[in-house]
Amino acid sequence: MEAIVACPTCNLMQRVEELEPGMLAECGRCGSIIARRGHDSIVRTAALSLAALTLYGAYTGMAFPLYTEAKKERLDWSPR
Repeated sequence: MEAIVACPTCNLMQRVEELEPGMLAECGRCGSIIARRGHDSIVRTAALSLAALTLYGAYTGMAFPLYTEAKKERLDWSPR
C-alpha cells in the first residue's frame, strides 16, 4: 500500500511504498529518514500487548477483592 508522507525537515510531500522489514525511506531532497520499518515490529507489538493484558489481569485480580471487602463493609455498617 502506498502512502503520502511529508518530510519532517523540508516538508516535501512524497509517495512511500510499503517497506519490507529492516528498510527505510529517505527524502529525495534533503536525505532525511521519512519512514522506517523495524525487523520485528509486529511481533514486538503483540508481545507488548500480551504483557499489558497480563499486567491488567493481575491488577484487576488484586484490586477486586479489596473492592468487594470495602463494599461489604459499607453494606454491613449500621449506627450503634
